[in-house]
Amino acid sequence: MRIVRKHFRSILQILSLVVFIFLVIASKTKLWLLLFVVTTLLTPFFGRIYCGYMCPMSTGMRLSEIISKKTKIRTSAIPKFLRSKVLGWIVLLVSVALMIGSRKILHREFPVLIVLVALSMLLALRYESWVIHNNLCPFGAILTLVGRKSFFKTLVDTDKCVGCKKCESVCHAKAIQVNMDTRRASITQSLCHQCQECSNICPVDAITYKMRNDSHW
Repeated sequence: MRIVRKHFRSILQILSLVVFIFLVIASKTKLWLLLFVVTTLLTPFFGRIYCGYMCPMSTGMRLSEIISKKTKIRTSAIPKFLRSKVLGWIVLLVSVALMIGSRKILHREFPVLIVLVALSMLLALRYESWVIHNNLCPFGAILTLVGRKSFFKTLVDTDKCVGCKKCESVCHAKAIQVNMDTRRASITQSLCHQCQECSNICPVDAITYKMRNDSHW
């Protein structure tokens, strides 16, 4: 089952990237923005599935991570400005301004999505992916708000959790943390991409994507 989940996500990410590239070539990136709007409306029900399964920025950053590991150019030292929680909203406002301004002044579309994908991939070569996911991404800024209390979400069974921290090591959004005092993991739902990387690696099957339990809110 874990292998099936892992391959399903990889296949869906690749297919989404192919569709994104096709829409870019066809100059129909507005259709991709429509897809984002639809998945945003679904986020209160299923969580941040856009980030976990469809986002071209996320898929591109996975490639950057492979390259950074081989070249060893990634650093754990994060600049102060990249740690700001308002940065994503600033990028969102700038992106909207560029789209509107380009259309009115230059009478052409500004390739915001392409720029964002390229920028995220370049930054992911140097910095950990969570920096882009949590602080820089304008889509992430929106989904952080609407994904706080989704109907379905990834939960930790604290009775099973052994605090091995394997889940922490695979979470690209830094959404899961192990409390060193209790030796139990917990998930920040607003950051979770519902990608199931944590549940795939959990040695005791303590992490599951399921219908919400109000006792976990």
